[in-house]
Amino acid sequence: MLQDTIIAPATPPGEAAIGIVRLSGPAILSILSRIFVRGNARQAVSPEPGRFCHGWIRDPDTGRTLDEVLVVFFKAPKSYTSEDLLEIHGHGNAACIRGIVHVCLQQGARMALPGEFTKRAFLNGRIDLTQAEAVMEVIRARSDLALRSALRQLGGTLSRKLREIREKIMMLLAGIEADLDFPEEEIPDVISSHVREEVAALVRELEKVRRVGDCGRILREGVTAVIVGRPNVGKSSLLNALLGENRAIVTEVPGTTRDTIEEWVSLDGVPLRLVDTAGIGDARDRIEEMGILRTREALSGADLVIFMVDGSESLEKWDFHIAQEIADRRCVVVLNKADRPLKLDEKEIEALLGHGTPVRTCLLTGEGLGDLRKAVRGIFFGSGVQIEETWTANARHLDALARAASEARRALEAAERGLPSDLVALDLRGAAKAIAEITGESVSDSIIETIFSRFCIGK
Repeated sequence: MLQDTIIAPATPPGEAAIGIVRLSGPAILSILSRIFVRGNARQAVSPEPGRFCHGWIRDPDTGRTLDEVLVVFFKAPKSYTSEDLLEIHGHGNAACIRGIVHVCLQQGARMALPGEFTKRAFLNGRIDLTQAEAVMEVIRARSDLALRSALRQLGGTLSRKLREIREKIMMLLAGIEADLDFPEEEIPDVISSHVREEVAALVRELEKVRRVGDCGRILREGVTAVIVGRPNVGKSSLLNALLGENRAIVTEVPGTTRDTIEEWVSLDGVPLRLVDTAGIGDARDRIEEMGILRTREALSGADLVIFMVDGSESLEKWDFHIAQEIADRRCVVVLNKADRPLKLDEKEIEALLGHGTPVRTCLLTGEGLGDLRKAVRGIFFGSGVQIEETWTANARHLDALARAASEARRALEAAERGLPSDLVALDLRGAAKAIAEITGESVSDSIIETIFSRFCIGK
């Protein structure tokens, strides 16, 4: 299949200054020679690698000019796919792109499958599986931090770390197996102590990588943050303040918000899906009842609750009801209306709600918004993980890391219990295999197909 020459548009459909068609495979120069007329007839037919060449794409059957283009040739292995690769840069018009693709198909190319260019880069050894997956994470990143995290993974940061861990495992295995092969040269106590220390360090390292990956998952997928409170405490004003625009209607009349309002925002680099909700209180009509029901539905799927209380008024029964509903949730408590005298004892609020020190805000002036951002970031990145070292973990990565850590812990337990060395080695091999699944050194064809099927065509 790698002997095929594949083609696909590399830019999305629609009007633009430039549209790019990408080809990869052994026949690209042969195809180009039949459809491309150079702007300077005195130049060689084959373009020089890495340099743009101006000309026209023509249909060899009809002689009709399809587009004026620039072509650039990348010679294997110095290309995205590590194969001969060609890019045709034409006008960003859907008809132009269709015409170029059609004439290339007539000359022997075939349409690329989703993700096939990146898949070829993986199969040809230019990148590993984590780097291949990072390609789509770069495209889909919702914030600057998510983008930087994906770029670190694309650059091989995760690959190098996993290779380093796997090499440590293989060195441990080599030492254990050497002891098994030459039992007469035994120094049991020294070897046992060394193995325990090394395996314990391995467990700690794997658990840290997993924590870092989980933080990266948050940057990748974002956090659903639901703003709750009784009516007229400032929920919609908070949404508008965090978005920097008047997305929700704000009035002094309680119950203005009757339905949930959702918007994405980057909060200090953490992608948040903010959900403004109807105030929870005594419903005056059927519509308010439905709004409160939707608020509770939104709460059920929240990663974070932003609980707003009017700090200029005494607590009411609905403040207590809401506090009970969210007692076991990750939560930031916001005491709003800080421009007015505080009528609440913050220690009593903290004891009542059990969610740490509340954040005081005045949404008229913006006071406290910086503290709120720090509080949200601290909830998800307060476990000793530096946000700058995260990588964009997905469910496959986290599952394999969990299995690797579990196998390493079993190896440690076996070593501490004084079980035979071959049992310790068996668990360590399981950890090494799980790590190899992440990088693609040991992974099934079906998983590879599933991963690349999620890519867009042309990538």
